[in-house]
Amino acid sequence: AGAPRARGKPQPVCPIAAASALLLASGSMIVIEHQTSVDEGYLADWLPPHTLVRPHAGDPLPSRAAAPMIVLGGEMNAYADDEAPWLPRVRALMADAASQSIPCLGICLGAQLLAVAIGGVVTVGHEAGLELGPTPITATDAAATDPLFQAMPPQWWSLASHSDGISQLPAGSTLLATSPRYPQAFRIGESAWGVQFHPEATRETFTRWARNDLANRHSAPACDGGSDSDAAHGADYTLEGVLALTAQHWEDMRQASETLIRRFAELSS
Repeated sequence: AGAPRARGKPQPVCPIAAASALLLASGSMIVIEHQTSVDEGYLADWLPPHTLVRPHAGDPLPSRAAAPMIVLGGEMNAYADDEAPWLPRVRALMADAASQSIPCLGICLGAQLLAVAIGGVVTVGHEAGLELGPTPITATDAAATDPLFQAMPPQWWSLASHSDGISQLPAGSTLLATSPRYPQAFRIGESAWGVQFHPEATRETFTRWARNDLANRHSAPACDGGSDSDAAHGADYTLEGVLALTAQHWEDMRQASETLIRRFAELSS
């Protein structure tokens, strides 16, 4: 197994137990990646020095939460423990972070993992269907006093790429933002947040996702955008239309995303 990758400085290869100890001792933020095609994108530029952990490539996960963390998205669903055997550990880490008030941010799949870890429910192939491309996000009243989302405007656009969705938020959580189809942001406790949208995605990465989602929608599993409900929800998506809307809203989306991530970094310092 390779050692976790420290952004901006090399880290020596070491045994798994020692690598996990290094992660805990460093105290720096960790970013957990589930697959190479859903990478940290803009987070590499917007976050302070942090450690990228790739359990899909053999990187060890820490045994407990001891530093702020961001959990990225992925094509697997939130219950796919057989496909991605590290998911139970990630859910446990997120629950541990929430219980200790350690800042934690789950993105797309990461948000769904957080919800499941605290007792919420994710529907694989949600009846609301595929949500792809620039999506209008509306803040709830609770966002105005939220430590993270008070930095956001009442409405903004962000990128979406999913057809699984949170159908029941954990008890005691706070809904912070919605889109016309799905809950888009929530908080658990003081400092654990989930966002269904993708603030980290670069334009190049999203273009690849959109092309793959629309090419595979009729044959891929629901977590890849192939839900039967697409016939009723989102069937009018075309690659040309999605990319045109992305170009139209790109700069506003990038600015909103940077605001959110830099604010999370401030809360994590």
